[in-house]
Amino acid sequence: MVLLQTTLTYDPFSLIFIILVAVAVIGLAVYLFTAINDQRNRNALTDAEVTALNTTTQVGANLAQATVNAINQQTVNMTNLVQAIVTSINTNTSLYQAQVQNDIYFKNTLLEYLGMQLVDRDIRQLMLNKNNQNPQSTSTK
Repeated sequence: MVLLQTTLTYDPFSLIFIILVAVAVIGLAVYLFTAINDQRNRNALTDAEVTALNTTTQVGANLAQATVNAINQQTVNMTNLVQAIVTSINTNTSLYQAQVQNDIYFKNTLLEYLGMQLVDRDIRQLMLNKNNQNPQSTSTK
């Protein structure tokens, strides 16, 4: 039987090649990990920006709605104020018309009374004048 003897030979170039390949694989792994992490950070920033934009848009919409509500409330307030002013003016006009009618009635009544006083005085004066001109006619009756 023959024994075959094999010897292990050491090849320095193959070891360097293995080390270079290992370094390249580790470097590629570090590069990919860093690139993936950077992409995640960019995505996180983008998500934060989108959230901020959505929040800003919502706040703007709420502000616009609040402004519209305030304008509507102010319109209602002004409408109520104008209605109250018109009602007050109508009431004052009605009171003034009633006062004028009362004044006219009072003056007409006063004129009628004074007119009757004048007529009575004139009649008395005429009667007195008639009696003075004809004093016997009143005594014979």
